[in-house]
Amino acid sequence: MFNGLKKLFTITFSMSLLLSLANPTINAAAHNNDQLFFSTQEEIKDQKLLSNNSNVRVTKFNSTLPDINDYSSFAYDVKDVEADQQLKFFLQEALEKGKKVYLYGGVTPSQYEELLHQSIKIKISDGIAEEKTVTINDLKEADGKSIKQEFSDSDSVQDVIGYTTQETPLNALLLKYSNRDDTGAKIPNTSSIILDQILKHEVQARNSTISPRGSTVVKSSTGDIRVVFGLYGIDKAEMVSQWMLYKGTDSDSVYDYFTLKDLVQLKKIDSSFKGKNLIVSHTLAYSSDELYDAQPKSTSSGPYTVTFEYPFSIGWSFTIPNNPNITLDENWNVDKASWAIDGSDITAENKYQLGTSWKSTGTIAGINVYHFAELKSGINVWIDDSQQFSISYDY
Repeated sequence: MFNGLKKLFTITFSMSLLLSLANPTINAAAHNNDQLFFSTQEEIKDQKLLSNNSNVRVTKFNSTLPDINDYSSFAYDVKDVEADQQLKFFLQEALEKGKKVYLYGGVTPSQYEELLHQSIKIKISDGIAEEKTVTINDLKEADGKSIKQEFSDSDSVQDVIGYTTQETPLNALLLKYSNRDDTGAKIPNTSSIILDQILKHEVQARNSTISPRGSTVVKSSTGDIRVVFGLYGIDKAEMVSQWMLYKGTDSDSVYDYFTLKDLVQLKKIDSSFKGKNLIVSHTLAYSSDELYDAQPKSTSSGPYTVTFEYPFSIGWSFTIPNNPNITLDENWNVDKASWAIDGSDITAENKYQLGTSWKSTGTIAGINVYHFAELKSGINVWIDDSQQFSISYDY
Protein backbone atom coordinates (compact mmCIF):
# COMPACT_ATOMS: atom_id res chain seq x y z
CA MET A 1 0.00 0.00 0.00
CA PHE A 2 2.84 2.38 0.88
CA ASN A 3 4.54 1.70 -2.47
CA GLY A 4 1.25 2.38 -4.27
CA LEU A 5 0.82 5.74 -2.55
CA LYS A 6 4.44 6.62 -3.26
CA LYS A 7 3.96 5.81 -6.93
CA LEU A 8 0.74 7.87 -7.08
CA PHE A 9 2.49 10.85 -5.45
CA THR A 10 5.39 10.60 -7.90
CA ILE A 11 3.03 10.56 -10.92
CA THR A 12 1.00 13.47 -9.57
CA PHE A 13 4.06 15.58 -8.77
CA SER A 14 5.60 14.85 -12.16
CA MET A 15 2.41 15.86 -13.99
CA SER A 16 2.18 19.09 -11.98
CA LEU A 17 5.81 19.90 -12.72
CA LEU A 18 5.35 19.27 -16.45
CA LEU A 19 2.23 21.46 -16.52
CA SER A 20 3.97 24.31 -14.73
CA LEU A 21 6.93 24.15 -17.09
CA ALA A 22 4.70 24.03 -20.13
CA ASN A 23 2.59 26.93 -18.86
CA PRO A 24 4.68 29.35 -16.77
CA THR A 25 1.68 31.68 -16.31
CA ILE A 26 0.34 29.22 -13.74
CA ASN A 27 3.25 30.04 -11.45
CA ALA A 28 3.05 33.73 -12.30
CA ALA A 29 -0.60 33.85 -11.30
CA ALA A 30 0.25 32.31 -7.96
CA HIS A 31 2.67 35.17 -7.28
CA ASN A 32 0.38 37.95 -8.53
CA ASN A 33 -3.19 37.10 -7.60
CA ASP A 34 -4.57 40.58 -6.98
CA GLN A 35 -2.88 40.94 -3.62
CA LEU A 36 -2.65 44.38 -1.99
CA PHE A 37 0.32 45.26 0.22
CA PHE A 38 -0.79 47.95 2.70
CA SER A 39 1.83 49.65 4.85
CA THR A 40 0.74 51.70 7.85
CA GLN A 41 2.17 53.34 10.95
CA GLU A 42 -0.94 52.51 13.00
CA GLU A 43 -2.90 49.40 13.87
CA ILE A 44 -5.91 48.41 11.78
CA LYS A 45 -8.55 48.21 14.49
CA ASP A 46 -11.36 47.04 12.20
CA GLN A 47 -10.68 43.31 12.37
CA LYS A 48 -13.85 42.56 10.38
CA LEU A 49 -12.33 44.49 7.48
CA LEU A 50 -9.30 42.20 7.54
CA SER A 51 -11.24 38.98 8.02
CA ASN A 52 -13.50 39.81 5.05
CA ASN A 53 -10.55 40.56 2.74
CA SER A 54 -8.06 37.75 2.45
CA ASN A 55 -6.32 39.43 -0.51
CA VAL A 56 -4.60 42.11 1.57
CA ARG A 57 -1.46 42.04 3.69
CA VAL A 58 -1.23 44.79 6.30
CA THR A 59 2.25 45.52 7.62
CA LYS A 60 3.63 47.97 10.14
CA PHE A 61 5.92 50.29 8.18
CA ASN A 62 9.59 49.32 8.25
CA SER A 63 12.63 49.54 6.00
CA THR A 64 12.22 45.98 4.67
CA LEU A 65 10.68 46.04 1.20
CA PRO A 66 8.22 43.36 0.08
CA ASP A 67 8.80 41.07 -2.89
CA ILE A 68 7.61 43.09 -5.87
CA ASN A 69 6.32 39.95 -7.61
CA ASP A 70 4.07 38.86 -4.76
CA TYR A 71 1.59 41.72 -5.05
CA SER A 72 -0.44 43.48 -7.72
CA SER A 73 -0.69 46.77 -5.79
CA PHE A 74 1.06 48.65 -3.03
CA ALA A 75 -0.19 51.36 -0.65
CA TYR A 76 2.08 53.57 1.45
CA ASP A 77 1.71 56.72 3.54
CA VAL A 78 3.13 59.59 1.48
CA LYS A 79 5.19 60.80 4.46
CA ASP A 80 7.01 57.45 4.60
CA VAL A 81 7.71 57.61 0.88
CA GLU A 82 9.08 61.15 1.11
CA ALA A 83 11.55 60.07 3.81
CA ASP A 84 12.81 56.83 2.19
CA GLN A 85 14.78 57.00 -1.06
CA GLN A 86 14.90 53.22 -1.49
CA LEU A 87 11.13 53.05 -1.11
CA LYS A 88 10.75 55.68 -3.83
CA PHE A 89 12.90 53.59 -6.19
CA PHE A 90 10.91 50.47 -5.29
CA LEU A 91 7.54 52.09 -6.04
CA GLN A 92 8.86 53.61 -9.26
CA GLU A 93 9.88 50.11 -10.35
CA ALA A 94 6.48 48.77 -9.33
CA LEU A 95 4.78 51.30 -11.61
CA GLU A 96 7.14 50.36 -14.45
CA LYS A 97 6.08 46.73 -13.99
CA GLY A 98 2.40 47.66 -14.29
CA LYS A 99 1.55 47.47 -10.58
CA LYS A 100 -0.88 49.91 -9.03
CA VAL A 101 0.67 52.23 -6.46
CA TYR A 102 -1.38 54.14 -3.90
CA LEU A 103 -0.10 57.05 -1.85
CA TYR A 104 -2.32 58.20 1.00
CA GLY A 105 -2.27 60.69 3.84
CA GLY A 106 -2.64 63.96 1.91
CA VAL A 107 -1.09 64.05 -1.57
CA THR A 108 -1.54 66.15 -4.71
CA PRO A 109 -1.25 64.84 -8.29
CA SER A 110 1.93 66.89 -8.78
CA GLN A 111 3.42 65.50 -5.57
CA TYR A 112 2.63 61.96 -6.74
CA GLU A 113 4.38 62.71 -10.03
CA GLU A 114 7.38 64.26 -8.31
CA LEU A 115 7.89 61.35 -5.92
CA LEU A 116 7.28 58.49 -8.34
CA HIS A 117 8.24 60.10 -11.66
CA GLN A 118 4.86 59.21 -13.13
CA SER A 119 2.14 61.58 -14.28
CA ILE A 120 -1.48 60.53 -13.89
CA LYS A 121 -3.09 59.97 -17.28
CA ILE A 122 -6.59 58.72 -18.01
CA LYS A 123 -8.40 57.99 -21.24
CA ILE A 124 -11.86 59.38 -21.90
CA SER A 125 -14.38 58.64 -24.62
CA ASP A 126 -18.14 58.59 -24.99
CA GLY A 127 -18.04 56.12 -27.89
CA ILE A 128 -18.67 58.95 -30.36
CA ALA A 129 -15.89 61.50 -29.99
CA GLU A 130 -12.27 60.49 -30.55
CA GLU A 131 -10.68 58.94 -27.47
CA LYS A 132 -8.34 61.37 -25.72
CA THR A 133 -5.64 60.91 -23.11
CA VAL A 134 -5.65 63.72 -20.56
CA THR A 135 -3.32 64.41 -17.66
CA ILE A 136 -4.46 65.29 -14.13
CA ASN A 137 -1.94 67.61 -12.52
CA ASP A 138 -1.30 70.99 -10.99
CA LEU A 139 -0.93 73.00 -14.19
CA LYS A 140 2.33 74.79 -14.96
CA GLU A 141 3.60 76.96 -17.76
CA ALA A 142 3.85 74.95 -20.97
CA ASP A 143 4.19 75.50 -24.71
CA GLY A 144 5.07 79.13 -24.04
CA LYS A 145 1.72 79.68 -22.30
CA SER A 146 1.68 81.40 -18.92
CA ILE A 147 -0.64 80.42 -16.09
CA LYS A 148 -3.60 82.77 -15.72
CA GLN A 149 -3.80 82.30 -11.95
CA GLU A 150 -2.50 79.93 -9.32
CA PHE A 151 -5.04 77.58 -7.75
CA SER A 152 -5.20 76.74 -4.07
CA ASP A 153 -3.22 73.62 -3.15
CA SER A 154 -5.58 72.83 -0.27
CA ASP A 155 -8.41 71.71 -2.56
CA SER A 156 -6.01 69.71 -4.77
CA VAL A 157 -4.92 67.52 -1.84
CA GLN A 158 -6.41 64.02 -2.01
CA ASP A 159 -6.56 61.49 0.80
CA VAL A 160 -5.62 58.73 -1.67
CA ILE A 161 -4.12 58.78 -5.15
CA GLY A 162 -3.66 55.46 -6.90
CA TYR A 163 -2.39 54.78 -10.39
CA THR A 164 -1.24 52.04 -12.74
CA THR A 165 0.27 52.44 -16.20
CA GLN A 166 -1.77 49.48 -17.42
CA GLU A 167 -4.58 50.44 -19.78
CA THR A 168 -7.35 49.02 -17.65
CA PRO A 169 -10.68 50.37 -16.38
CA LEU A 170 -10.22 52.53 -13.30
CA ASN A 171 -6.46 52.79 -13.70
CA ALA A 172 -6.52 55.98 -11.58
CA LEU A 173 -8.07 56.83 -8.21
CA LEU A 174 -8.37 60.33 -6.74
CA LEU A 175 -10.24 60.12 -3.44
CA LYS A 176 -11.10 62.51 -0.64
CA TYR A 177 -12.73 61.16 2.50
CA SER A 178 -14.62 63.80 4.49
CA ASN A 179 -14.95 62.29 7.97
CA ARG A 180 -17.17 64.08 10.55
CA ASP A 181 -18.55 63.65 14.05
CA ASP A 182 -22.17 64.21 15.09
CA THR A 183 -21.59 67.97 15.33
CA GLY A 184 -20.32 68.16 11.77
CA ALA A 185 -16.73 68.81 12.87
CA LYS A 186 -13.94 67.18 10.89
CA ILE A 187 -12.19 64.24 12.52
CA PRO A 188 -9.01 62.50 11.31
CA ASN A 189 -9.17 59.57 8.92
CA THR A 190 -7.84 56.30 10.27
CA SER A 191 -5.84 53.70 8.38
CA SER A 192 -8.91 51.46 8.53
CA ILE A 193 -10.93 54.05 6.59
CA ILE A 194 -8.21 54.47 3.97
CA LEU A 195 -7.75 50.72 3.58
CA ASP A 196 -11.52 50.22 3.25
CA GLN A 197 -11.73 52.80 0.45
CA ILE A 198 -8.76 51.31 -1.41
CA LEU A 199 -10.23 47.82 -1.17
CA LYS A 200 -13.57 49.04 -2.57
CA HIS A 201 -11.72 50.58 -5.50
CA GLU A 202 -9.70 47.39 -6.01
CA VAL A 203 -12.89 45.32 -6.25
CA GLN A 204 -14.40 47.72 -8.78
CA ALA A 205 -11.22 47.72 -10.86
CA ARG A 206 -10.95 43.92 -10.86
CA ASN A 207 -14.55 43.60 -11.96
CA SER A 208 -13.97 46.21 -14.69
CA THR A 209 -16.77 48.30 -13.22
CA ILE A 210 -16.47 51.86 -14.44
CA SER A 211 -18.69 53.54 -11.88
CA PRO A 212 -18.48 53.60 -8.08
CA ARG A 213 -21.47 51.96 -6.36
CA GLY A 214 -23.26 51.32 -9.66
CA SER A 215 -23.56 54.93 -10.88
CA THR A 216 -23.43 55.34 -14.65
CA VAL A 217 -20.60 57.42 -16.06
CA VAL A 218 -18.91 58.21 -19.36
CA LYS A 219 -18.09 55.15 -21.42
CA SER A 220 -14.41 54.18 -21.30
CA SER A 221 -13.36 56.77 -18.72
CA THR A 222 -10.53 55.22 -16.74
CA GLY A 223 -10.61 57.58 -13.76
CA ASP A 224 -12.30 57.01 -10.40
CA ILE A 225 -12.60 60.51 -8.93
CA ARG A 226 -14.81 61.04 -5.89
CA VAL A 227 -15.42 62.53 -2.47
CA VAL A 228 -16.90 60.21 0.15
CA PHE A 229 -18.77 61.85 3.03
CA GLY A 230 -18.59 59.86 6.27
CA LEU A 231 -19.93 60.04 9.81
CA TYR A 232 -17.45 58.47 12.25
CA GLY A 233 -15.95 56.57 9.31
CA ILE A 234 -19.28 55.21 8.04
CA ASP A 235 -20.00 56.16 4.41
CA LYS A 236 -23.10 58.37 4.10
CA ALA A 237 -22.92 59.98 0.65
CA GLU A 238 -20.52 60.55 -2.22
CA MET A 239 -19.80 62.97 -5.02
CA VAL A 240 -18.56 61.23 -8.16
CA SER A 241 -16.81 63.16 -10.95
CA GLN A 242 -16.42 62.20 -14.59
CA TRP A 243 -16.02 64.27 -17.72
CA MET A 244 -15.67 64.32 -21.48
CA LEU A 245 -13.47 66.62 -23.56
CA TYR A 246 -14.54 67.56 -27.09
CA LYS A 247 -12.35 69.34 -29.64
CA GLY A 248 -14.07 71.39 -32.32
CA THR A 249 -13.60 70.13 -35.85
CA ASP A 250 -12.94 73.63 -37.17
CA SER A 251 -10.28 76.06 -36.02
CA ASP A 252 -8.98 79.45 -37.05
CA SER A 253 -5.39 80.66 -37.43
CA VAL A 254 -5.10 81.46 -33.71
CA TYR A 255 -7.47 79.24 -31.71
CA ASP A 256 -8.61 75.67 -31.31
CA TYR A 257 -11.99 75.14 -29.65
CA PHE A 258 -12.72 72.79 -26.73
CA THR A 259 -15.73 71.82 -24.66
CA LEU A 260 -15.58 70.18 -21.24
CA LYS A 261 -18.65 68.11 -20.34
CA ASP A 262 -18.51 67.81 -16.57
CA LEU A 263 -20.63 65.02 -15.09
CA VAL A 264 -21.20 65.26 -11.35
CA GLN A 265 -23.28 62.81 -9.36
CA LEU A 266 -24.22 63.62 -5.77
CA LYS A 267 -25.48 60.32 -4.41
CA LYS A 268 -26.74 59.33 -0.97
CA ILE A 269 -25.63 56.08 0.64
CA ASP A 270 -27.62 56.70 3.82
CA SER A 271 -31.20 57.68 2.95
CA SER A 272 -31.35 60.13 5.88
CA PHE A 273 -28.88 62.46 4.15
CA LYS A 274 -30.06 65.14 1.71
CA GLY A 275 -28.01 67.23 -0.67
CA LYS A 276 -28.57 70.94 -0.10
CA ASN A 277 -25.98 72.76 -2.21
CA LEU A 278 -23.63 71.94 -5.07
CA ILE A 279 -21.14 74.38 -6.58
CA VAL A 280 -19.27 73.60 -9.80
CA SER A 281 -16.62 75.92 -11.25
CA HIS A 282 -14.56 75.75 -14.43
CA THR A 283 -11.64 78.17 -14.68
CA LEU A 284 -9.34 78.41 -17.70
CA ALA A 285 -5.73 77.81 -16.76
CA TYR A 286 -3.79 79.77 -19.37
CA SER A 287 -3.81 83.54 -19.86
CA SER A 288 -3.93 83.32 -23.66
CA ASP A 289 -7.11 81.18 -23.67
CA GLU A 290 -10.61 82.68 -23.68
CA LEU A 291 -13.96 81.57 -22.31
CA TYR A 292 -16.43 80.99 -25.16
CA ASP A 293 -19.68 79.75 -23.59
CA ALA A 294 -21.10 77.88 -20.58
CA GLN A 295 -24.36 75.96 -20.17
CA PRO A 296 -26.96 75.26 -18.87
CA LYS A 297 -27.95 78.83 -18.25
CA SER A 298 -29.76 79.85 -15.06
CA THR A 299 -33.08 78.05 -14.64
CA SER A 300 -35.43 77.03 -11.85
CA SER A 301 -36.51 73.66 -13.26
CA GLY A 302 -35.62 70.91 -15.70
CA PRO A 303 -35.20 69.42 -18.15
CA TYR A 304 -31.84 71.16 -18.35
CA THR A 305 -30.58 71.70 -21.88
CA VAL A 306 -27.06 72.31 -23.18
CA THR A 307 -26.38 73.28 -26.81
CA PHE A 308 -23.05 74.41 -28.23
CA GLU A 309 -23.28 75.60 -31.82
CA TYR A 310 -20.39 76.33 -34.21
CA PRO A 311 -17.76 74.98 -34.21
CA PHE A 312 -19.01 72.11 -32.02
CA SER A 313 -22.57 71.21 -33.00
CA ILE A 314 -22.98 69.16 -29.83
CA GLY A 315 -25.62 69.20 -27.15
CA TRP A 316 -27.35 67.18 -24.46
CA SER A 317 -30.06 67.42 -21.86
CA PHE A 318 -30.58 65.94 -18.41
CA THR A 319 -33.20 65.73 -15.69
CA ILE A 320 -32.83 65.71 -11.90
CA PRO A 321 -35.62 64.71 -9.47
CA ASN A 322 -37.03 67.60 -7.42
CA ASN A 323 -35.97 70.05 -10.18
CA PRO A 324 -33.23 71.90 -8.30
CA ASN A 325 -32.54 75.55 -9.05
CA ILE A 326 -29.42 76.18 -11.17
CA THR A 327 -27.78 79.60 -11.28
CA LEU A 328 -24.92 80.26 -13.72
CA ASP A 329 -22.34 83.02 -13.22
CA GLU A 330 -19.99 83.69 -16.16
CA ASN A 331 -17.00 85.84 -15.22
CA TRP A 332 -15.40 86.93 -18.48
CA ASN A 333 -12.64 88.88 -16.71
CA VAL A 334 -11.10 85.74 -15.23
CA ASP A 335 -12.55 83.28 -17.78
CA LYS A 336 -14.53 81.35 -15.20
CA ALA A 337 -17.97 79.68 -15.27
CA SER A 338 -19.65 78.75 -11.97
CA TRP A 339 -22.95 77.02 -11.24
CA ALA A 340 -24.74 77.19 -7.88
CA ILE A 341 -27.29 74.39 -7.47
CA ASP A 342 -29.72 74.19 -4.56
CA GLY A 343 -33.01 72.61 -3.58
CA SER A 344 -34.81 70.55 -0.97
CA ASP A 345 -32.73 67.50 -1.90
CA ILE A 346 -30.37 67.65 -4.86
CA THR A 347 -28.99 64.11 -4.53
CA ALA A 348 -29.90 61.83 -7.42
CA GLU A 349 -28.98 58.73 -9.36
CA ASN A 350 -28.84 61.04 -12.39
CA LYS A 351 -25.84 63.20 -13.14
CA TYR A 352 -25.54 66.95 -13.44
CA GLN A 353 -24.04 67.55 -16.89
CA LEU A 354 -22.44 70.99 -17.06
CA GLY A 355 -20.54 72.28 -20.06
CA THR A 356 -17.89 74.95 -20.69
CA SER A 357 -16.39 75.79 -24.08
CA TRP A 358 -13.29 77.87 -24.68
CA LYS A 359 -10.74 78.98 -27.25
CA SER A 360 -7.19 77.70 -26.80
CA THR A 361 -3.91 78.79 -28.35
CA GLY A 362 -0.81 76.69 -28.97
CA THR A 363 -0.88 72.92 -28.55
CA ILE A 364 -1.97 72.45 -24.95
CA ALA A 365 -5.37 73.10 -23.36
CA GLY A 366 -5.92 73.30 -19.63
CA ILE A 367 -8.85 73.86 -17.29
CA ASN A 368 -9.29 73.77 -13.53
CA VAL A 369 -12.37 71.96 -12.18
CA TYR A 370 -13.80 72.59 -8.72
CA HIS A 371 -16.70 70.73 -7.05
CA PHE A 372 -18.21 71.57 -3.67
CA ALA A 373 -21.14 69.78 -2.01
CA GLU A 374 -23.06 70.38 1.20
CA LEU A 375 -25.33 67.75 2.74
CA LYS A 376 -27.57 67.53 5.80
CA SER A 377 -28.63 64.48 7.80
CA GLY A 378 -31.93 63.78 9.47
CA ILE A 379 -30.35 64.52 12.87
CA ASN A 380 -29.25 67.96 11.62
CA VAL A 381 -25.60 67.12 10.96
CA TRP A 382 -24.12 69.21 8.13
CA ILE A 383 -21.24 67.85 6.04
CA ASP A 384 -19.48 69.73 3.27
CA ASP A 385 -16.29 69.29 1.31
CA SER A 386 -14.76 70.00 -2.06
CA GLN A 387 -12.50 68.46 -4.66
CA GLN A 388 -10.34 70.25 -7.19
CA PHE A 389 -8.26 68.97 -10.07
CA SER A 390 -6.70 70.39 -13.19
CA ILE A 391 -6.97 68.72 -16.57
CA SER A 392 -4.50 69.25 -19.40
CA TYR A 393 -4.66 67.95 -22.95
CA ASP A 394 -1.59 68.08 -25.19
CA TYR A 395 -2.75 68.07 -28.80
